[in-house]
Amino acid sequence: IMALFLILGSHAQFTINQRKTAEAKLRESEEKYRSIIETTQDGYYEVDTAGVLTFFNDAICNILGYSRQELSSMRERIPLDSQSSKKVIRAFTRVYTTGEPAKSVEWTFVRKDGARRFVESSVSLLKDMKGRATGFSGFLRDVTERKQAEALEQDKLKAEAANRAKSDFIAKMSHEIRTPLNSIIGMTELMLDTELKPRQREDLDVINSAAY
Repeated sequence: IMALFLILGSHAQFTINQRKTAEAKLRESEEKYRSIIETTQDGYYEVDTAGVLTFFNDAICNILGYSRQELSSMRERIPLDSQSSKKVIRAFTRVYTTGEPAKSVEWTFVRKDGARRFVESSVSLLKDMKGRATGFSGFLRDVTERKQAEALEQDKLKAEAANRAKSDFIAKMSHEIRTPLNSIIGMTELMLDTELKPRQREDLDVINSAAY
């Protein structure tokens, strides 16, 4: 009986040690995960199925322009314009229906200070232990500077295209005008070689000078 107790006790202790080791590794993994989430420059968010924030890092506060307390007490979705709201709802609905994550969803919003920002977001489905959908998670990146640079580049390309079109038009018009003008110059020079009254010669000299 004593030997049996010793065997059972040893086994129980071994099981307890294994459980403690597993719990320690789990805590270490969670702390490492939390450290990565909190130090990344991209925003990380988790929302419930209604779209209300349930977890987020400090980068989300910086991107959205709200304090952590304001976001924590917010009991509704972050306000979006109608176009962005439709785009986000479609993306979340597709992820919810298919279970497949969306890698990049672009949308815009107005920060609390009124600044308009462009963002890219990933969306993944969150599930409980029974596989039931409980919400969504993803990373949010502010791409406003990139979008502004792209817009400037597009404006530059449009301006260059407009300048080329203007130059081509001027060159074409110059050619079209020069052809009849050469005829006028030739006829003027022929007339200057004839007998003319002083006033006629003066007028033809004016035409000839202007043509050149």
